[in-house]
Amino acid sequence: MLNNEQQIGHYKIRSAIGAGGMGEIYLAQDTRLERRVALKILPEKFTADSDRLNRFVREAKSASALNHPNIITIYEIGEIDGTNFIATEFIEGETLRDRLTGGKMPLDELLSIAVQTSEALAAAHAAGIIHRDVKPENIMIRRDGYVKVLDFGLAKLTEKQNPISDLEAETRKLALTMPGMVMGTAAYMSPEQTRGLADIDARTDIWSLGVVLFEMLTGHVPFAGETVSDVIASILKTDAPHLSKCIADCPAELERIVTKTLQKDREERYQVTKDLALDLKSLRKELEFSAEFDRITYGGEKNLTAEMPKQPTTVAENGKRFSLNNALLVLLLVGLLFGGGWWFFGKNGKQSETLEAASLKTVEIVNWSSSPGEFYSAGTFSPDGKMIAFTSTKTGTKNIWIKQTTSGEAIQITKDEFKNESPIWSPDGDRLAFFSTRGKQIGIWQMPVFGGSPKLIVAVEDGSSLLRFWSKKDLIYYESNSNIFAIDVNSGQTKQITDFDSKAVNARSISLSPDEQQIAYTTVDGELWSVWAKNLTGDTPKKLVSTATEIKNTVWHSDNQRIFYSAAVD
Repeated sequence: MLNNEQQIGHYKIRSAIGAGGMGEIYLAQDTRLERRVALKILPEKFTADSDRLNRFVREAKSASALNHPNIITIYEIGEIDGTNFIATEFIEGETLRDRLTGGKMPLDELLSIAVQTSEALAAAHAAGIIHRDVKPENIMIRRDGYVKVLDFGLAKLTEKQNPISDLEAETRKLALTMPGMVMGTAAYMSPEQTRGLADIDARTDIWSLGVVLFEMLTGHVPFAGETVSDVIASILKTDAPHLSKCIADCPAELERIVTKTLQKDREERYQVTKDLALDLKSLRKELEFSAEFDRITYGGEKNLTAEMPKQPTTVAENGKRFSLNNALLVLLLVGLLFGGGWWFFGKNGKQSETLEAASLKTVEIVNWSSSPGEFYSAGTFSPDGKMIAFTSTKTGTKNIWIKQTTSGEAIQITKDEFKNESPIWSPDGDRLAFFSTRGKQIGIWQMPVFGGSPKLIVAVEDGSSLLRFWSKKDLIYYESNSNIFAIDVNSGQTKQITDFDSKAVNARSISLSPDEQQIAYTTVDGELWSVWAKNLTGDTPKKLVSTATEIKNTVWHSDNQRIFYSAAVD
């Protein structure tokens, strides 16, 4: 340890700050320029260790090559009387680790830190520099909220950097970390880092920042253990917990972003940090817009039970926004009067009385029409009723989107050139199944809700099939040629459930209740559209409503007591 007032060249030590990376850190005064600096010094006992010394020099060279407002500024790299040092700007503030000990962080503050950190890393990655040690201790927050990323002590210069000078070539040579060497703080290390792989790239920093985001939101890291070995085993074998199950009211888009950063297969993560930064900035702007809209509309307090305003919904994607104007879709909630899980039959099995028109309540939950004829798209609710999945052609081809039912913006799940439609939720709400024609492959596919690639469940022949329900028995019910069929996800066996053909009924938009006991469907007679319900064990269907308005897509609520349907409106 150096003493106060001790002189290192033209730097006078004022006080010890702490230790980081490979050196001790002091607050010092630059006596030439009369400014305060942070002076990092490599202890003399490590000077003879060429590996530590090389990493120390590498930290300085990699950080000094960067010029970004969110990356600490390097003033000087030097050696005096055998003492190696780096002089950097002195930052008045606290580390993110210190901030996290202060309690739950407001979402706007969290996103501000996340955006600034991701932009700093994006700049470093663009320069061919990988941090490799992203953690709360290496993120400083100034008193004015400005973020500075510190400690590039484990940085690796990739081959992207151009060999402009011999010095750069030497730096690049020194920067190569030996394969098999585990470096960094275990809880924040990517799977490829824990395995000691040699081909570490920028996606390792994306993973580490994802861990930091998860910790900022929940107060704990997603992968933990009593020993380093336990932590590494968790990183390699255990999926990160779902944020929505850890904290209340987590924006679905934020959960998608964090989940994507924490994909064990780095090919399924963000491929460049710039895209992560854009998504975070877009989310922050959308939340700011939503907060301001609520302030203006509700006078600062949003009553979620009030009728939702008839304003166009906006969707953020890759930093761009579009308005879903001229909506053709509205979900109509059918309020049913009978309890016990039966809305058609009472507990005694007798047919209930006809529903009166007064029992119907209309509530707009989400609209997504963006092209002519899009009212044919279906919306389905997650098992807990908090999310809705639907299709939209706004990005060109039909893709799957999800949205929270009470608030928030829509999130695009599939992002490819194929036709993806008819999404349904798995019983646990973690996956979506959908019908898709991918090249010459027609079939039913599934993918995780928050990150991952589509995987084929089963191939089918009917290109117009519509998925209706995924049961707890791992049966996927789908509609084909005006009848309902069931596919066993595990065996691939198919069974026909309804037989409308023999009764000369032209049933449309057929759906099965979650308890697999009832079906709902629509018919049209001239210009009159009707919604019907029928118990699978009974023969007599019940007409629920008739209207001259075209009706599409009957959908059962998870409580087995309510039905949603879409209808064209002016």
